Amino acid sequence: MPINDGQLIDLVHSYDHLYNNKRSDFKDIVKKENSWREISLLLNYPVAEVQARWRYLREKYTREKRTLNTQPSGSAPKATWELMTNLSWLDHYLKKRRQLYNQPNQMNYHLHQKKEVGSLIIAKSLQEVGKSMKNAINAMTVVEKKETNYLNEDFEEIGRMVVLKLKRIKNCKRRKNLKKKIASVLFDFDTDSE
Repeated sequence: MPINDGQLIDLVHSYDHLYNNKRSDFKDIVKKENSWREISLLLNYPVAEVQARWRYLREKYTREKRTLNTQPSGSAPKATWELMTNLSWLDHYLKKRRQLYNQPNQMNYHLHQKKEVGSLIIAKSLQEVGKSMKNAINAMTVVEKKETNYLNEDFEEIGRMVVLKLKRIKNCKRRKNLKKKIASVLFDFDTDSE
């Protein structure tokens, strides 16, 4: 035989230190344990079962209350749980949790707004990437034009450019190796053209 919910609700209501956090004895664990023991003896059920059933009833009440509060206006009233009126005294003691939105459509509106903001941020980022790519392509085009200009210029200019590049190299070994490579390329070129 299940626990009589109506009787359990009435018994818990008579021990207000079990639910009223404004009382000085609300945090008195010994007093609470004694109260739960008394309730379990009156109902003839183990303490753990009585406490679990009370938790279930309290949570079910808060869920039912929440669904009633979030129903759109003008909608057909939902059939209420039969113990709602028995537990209505809890309204004064239940902590209201911070709720961002009181209507589901308000929440959807704000989520939609956040998505739009996110889309704008992504679009801006893509624009910036596009600009960066355009700048990189322009820079590559300038380099290609300079390279073709170098080929078209006279050999003295190319020689000066090679000398300037070699002067900028700080590592002496590397500079000597590059000079040898340039000399071998020029020597190979001379022998190929003959």
